[in-house]
Amino acid sequence: MSPHRPKCTLYPVFAAASPRAVIYRRGPSNQTCLIAWNRSDDSFEMGQWFKGTVKPA
Repeated sequence: MSPHRPKCTLYPVFAAASPRAVIYRRGPSNQTCLIAWNRSDDSFEMGQWFKGTVKPA
């Protein structure tokens, strides 16, 4: 039997006229992290973790 791995879900939200996007990382549990993604140079900047839910549109 394989070890238990916490579930993680990613929700990218893209800007219409910008190379930037925001990634909502949910999990484990009810923890959420916001990550900025610069698609022009494929770099990431991790934001703050918080307990709660963000429902991306």
